[in-house]
Amino acid sequence: MKATSAGYATLVAIYRTKAKKDLADVQKCLSEVLEKVGLPNDGKFITEEMLNVFVKNAAFVELVRGRKMRDEYEAPLTKKIGKFPEGSVNEQC
Repeated sequence: MKATSAGYATLVAIYRTKAKKDLADVQKCLSEVLEKVGLPNDGKFITEEMLNVFVKNAAFVELVRGRKMRDEYEAPLTKKIGKFPEGSVNEQC
């Protein structure tokens, strides 16, 4: 399959249109959230550049579930883990 300049330009235009729509959707959602929490949507709290970078890299965002800081201080996992096993990296350093 050969790519033509016209086909490539059409494909780029499709991707740009989709990127603009995604940015508009995120801006709308952000405006609603900022309004709910009582923060101004004047571009000072989250700049347009920050939003552009976020949307551009959103495919790489991952959800990492952890513990609340309060839980970590009240019952740290280090007590449950115990010592490193024999021959571990900790002993080699």
